[in-house]
Amino acid sequence: MSDDTAPPFEDMETPGAIDEDAILKATLEEPTSGRRWRAFGRNKAAVIASTFLVVVLLVGVFAPLVATHDPNDATLSDRRTGVLTDGYLLGTDDIGRDMFSRVVYGTRTSLLAGLGTVVAALALALPIGMLAGYHQGWVDNAFMRFVDALLSIPPLILVFAIAGTLGPGLFNAVMALAIFFVPIFVRLIRGEVRSIRRSQLVEAELAVGVPTGYIMRRHILPVIAAPLIVQASLAVGTAILAETSLSFLGLGVMDPTASWGRILKQAFNDIQIRSWPLFLPGAAIASTVLAINVFGDGLRDALGRVEG
Repeated sequence: MSDDTAPPFEDMETPGAIDEDAILKATLEEPTSGRRWRAFGRNKAAVIASTFLVVVLLVGVFAPLVATHDPNDATLSDRRTGVLTDGYLLGTDDIGRDMFSRVVYGTRTSLLAGLGTVVAALALALPIGMLAGYHQGWVDNAFMRFVDALLSIPPLILVFAIAGTLGPGLFNAVMALAIFFVPIFVRLIRGEVRSIRRSQLVEAELAVGVPTGYIMRRHILPVIAAPLIVQASLAVGTAILAETSLSFLGLGVMDPTASWGRILKQAFNDIQIRSWPLFLPGAAIASTVLAINVFGDGLRDALGRVEG
C-alpha cells in the first residue's frame, strides 16, 4: 500500500549531504584578516591607544622637526626657567637645555630601546623555540635546560649584571634586555610549535617526505605569528620601562643623549629646588606604556575572538 503523503525522494535530506549554500557562504566570507581588523575596531580603547602610539612614533621619527631647540644646547644663563618662559615651551633643566626638545628626542631613544629589544629577543628566541618544539628529544632538553637556567636568575639581577658587564650605552642596554626576554619568547614559541607538530597534517606531510623547512614556513610560522605578535607588542612596553630604569641608574643611555630615563634622573637630582620637571618624562613614560598595554590587550582580544 503506497503512502501518497510521503515526501518525494529528491526532497528528503540525506545525512552528510553537501550544503551548497554553506559552501558559497564560506567562499564569499570575509577574510580572516578583515574580521580581525573589524574586531579590533570595535574596541574603542584599543583604537584610541593605537592612534596615540602612531602620534608618538611620528614624534620620534620626526624629532628634528618637532623639537624647538637643540636638545644638547646648554645655555647657562637660562638655567631652570619656567614653562613658556624665554621661548622654552616646558622650561629648561639645570644646565639650560630645553626640556621639551629633550623629551621629544627622548621619545626616539625610548622607542628604539623598546622596539630594538623585542626584535633582538625574537631573532634569538625564534630559531631556538622552533627547533626545541619541532625536534623535541635531546635538542628540546638541551635548549630548555639553558632557558630554565636563565629563568632561575632574578630578572633585575640578570639585567643589571649584563648591563654592568657590557657598560652603559643604548646598544648595550638593548642587548641586556633582549637576553632577559629570550626565555619568555622561547617558552611561548616552543609550546605553540609542539602543539602544531603533533597535528595530523604535519604528520602526514612528514610521512610523504615533505622537507622540514617547508613545513615550518607553510604551517608553523603562520600559526604562531598571532600569539607572538601579541606577546611582542606587550613586551615593548616592558622594555621601555626597563630601559628607563637602567638609564635612571646610570647603566643605560648616558649624557648628552636624551632619553626619558636620563631626563627623569636629572629632574630627580633637582627635586630639592623644584619638583614639577619630574612630571614631564614621567607623563611621557606612563602614557606611552599604558597605550602599548591597551593596544596589546585589544590585539589579543581581537585575535582570540576571531580564532575562537
